[in-house]
Amino acid sequence: MSANLKNKNKASVVKTVSCPLNAFSLDSRNDRKIPSTVLQCHYKFVESGSVGNVGTIHPSPREPPLSFTIDDHTKVTLDGGFTIHGVTLSEESLWIILGNIPVTRITARMPVDARVDMEDSTVRIQWEAPSKVAYGGYPNLRRAQEAISATQVPCDDYYVHAAVHVGLPSIGPVTVKFSNMPPGANNETMRRFSLPDDVMFERPNYPKLSSAIDGVKHILKSVADIGKLDVLPPPYSHGLIQVYATFSSPSVARSAAASLHGRKPSCTGKTPVFAHHVQTLIYRLTLEEYDKTASLIEKLRETALCAALYATVVVRLLPAAVAIRLSAQNLKALGWLKAEFEAISRGEILRQDGVAVWDNFFGSRLAAGYLHTLRASQPDVRIHVDSIRRVLRLFSASQRRAHVREALLEKMAELQLQRAHVIRIPGCAISAFLTAHLPELLEKFGADSISLDMWRRTVTLRGGDQLIKAGTEAIHDVQQSALAQIPCRFNIVECPVCFNEVVWPVSLPCGHTWCRACLIQYLLSAVESRYFPLECLGDEAKCTEPIPLSLARRILQPNEFNLVVKAALVAYVHTHVKDLHYCPSPDCSQIYRTGLTGTVVQCPSCLHRICPSCHAEAHDRCPECGIPIERGEGCHHVTCIQCRTHICWVCLKTFPKGEGIYAHMRVEHGGIGLG
Repeated sequence: MSANLKNKNKASVVKTVSCPLNAFSLDSRNDRKIPSTVLQCHYKFVESGSVGNVGTIHPSPREPPLSFTIDDHTKVTLDGGFTIHGVTLSEESLWIILGNIPVTRITARMPVDARVDMEDSTVRIQWEAPSKVAYGGYPNLRRAQEAISATQVPCDDYYVHAAVHVGLPSIGPVTVKFSNMPPGANNETMRRFSLPDDVMFERPNYPKLSSAIDGVKHILKSVADIGKLDVLPPPYSHGLIQVYATFSSPSVARSAAASLHGRKPSCTGKTPVFAHHVQTLIYRLTLEEYDKTASLIEKLRETALCAALYATVVVRLLPAAVAIRLSAQNLKALGWLKAEFEAISRGEILRQDGVAVWDNFFGSRLAAGYLHTLRASQPDVRIHVDSIRRVLRLFSASQRRAHVREALLEKMAELQLQRAHVIRIPGCAISAFLTAHLPELLEKFGADSISLDMWRRTVTLRGGDQLIKAGTEAIHDVQQSALAQIPCRFNIVECPVCFNEVVWPVSLPCGHTWCRACLIQYLLSAVESRYFPLECLGDEAKCTEPIPLSLARRILQPNEFNLVVKAALVAYVHTHVKDLHYCPSPDCSQIYRTGLTGTVVQCPSCLHRICPSCHAEAHDRCPECGIPIERGEGCHHVTCIQCRTHICWVCLKTFPKGEGIYAHMRVEHGGIGLG
């Protein structure tokens, strides 16, 4: 049946609901086989597949506002009718991070996420660790292979690389070259590598790491004051020393990186130094949290190195915790790294079309066997069932999660088809339904999908939306037929939506009673119409009683309830366009608040930096005169309108009269920004 839903602005929302039938039972009163179902038009969801008692839902009196978190970072406070009273955004944290306190100028910023610290004024510096090369001679290939296998264990905090060497020097019948040996390695050190018959060493590239660190620090200090210098401890992966230097601002960090990158100072043995301005996120995990995810974090580190994103994952053990440092040379790569790490550490919430999905089946004992089988097929994936928040979380690497995600969504669809709907048919309409509609429904959907209980006068439907729609339309048709108009009883309660006898009644605090199906459809229609608040339509839509949130939460599926909450937030944002805005990054649903000129908001999801005054990409300030600058269109060559300085937009390096800027952009940044 179709019914018009009336609302306050006189616009009508057309919605369709339906129902089906199945099976036969023996009527003990006359020993006749009849279709076993009766309808009083009551809609009921039975979680385990069994049919429970059909009754009226009586909501509690007026309740206090509730708070919900949307898209992980936006907290909304709602009252009845899904009326939003307040929105708290990620940048409105109670925490403020102060930097550079020892110097004369103090900087302050809000954290992107209260659970993680972000550094955007950091330079990642890498150069070769002090090391030397050794050659070992072996009598045969078997002994040489044993020596190569022995390098899988670190040697004095160094990962040694070994391979059979052909050419000079030749130390024995088979010569093995050992690279990245500790600078103090000697004949005794070589004994661990299958006791070579003879050994020869090259001179170290440079003798002491402390001298190299002091030299690099001296070069950096000649450019700007260093806030912090963090030298990562051994073992030295790939034979590289890794240092993170923090400066007072992103522009200073870029200048420091440009002054150091590519240099070959004597302190590093004339080996090249690589310096890049990076954005960094630092997470702190408990030892227990890290132990559960250590293998996945290591896989993420390997993936980041192989993805050509110039991104790194560094793990550092602290006295009572573990610090995970995620770094990348651009926010897009860092955003990807952040999403992957949080899916590993906090779990990926199972979603469909961006909305968390849930079925009470997963909170029941019946789910244990199914989940055990699924875990056995994908042993690398951990599935956490959160029955309180009604979400499923997946812990694993991205490719493994994809297989389990697909299987769980297929199970959700299967559960949706198996869910039982119970509808009661008024006695005066039962004969018309049996004669006119039941045979057609049984033929179309099958005997297993519809059951008719003449004694309880209910129809049970087990199937998808198409079955429910067809069955409900059939029942409403017979209710409006001439046969059904014969008075059966007095004091019939009428639904304010379909204006028929109430089907599976739901009572509101105002005293008006709705069909359960009609109330569900009325709530879901707000996802498209975004008309809020959602109020009772009793007394010909004159009633203004808001629909209680607790009632909406009971009759809607979790993903349906979340959709309505999100629609309420969208409507709220659209009515507060001077104050709230969506992140300009494509496909990002985060919200930020309008701010003053000169301030910067960073999206907690995609890490996009936004100017909250003009709502475009955040502006840097001219490195010469300090006024805010932004690039409109064109290449990375920007000229300050005030002091006429020629600036490279990528690194903010300046060029007198613009000379050499295009060569710089091509060499340092791979192009001038028009591709």
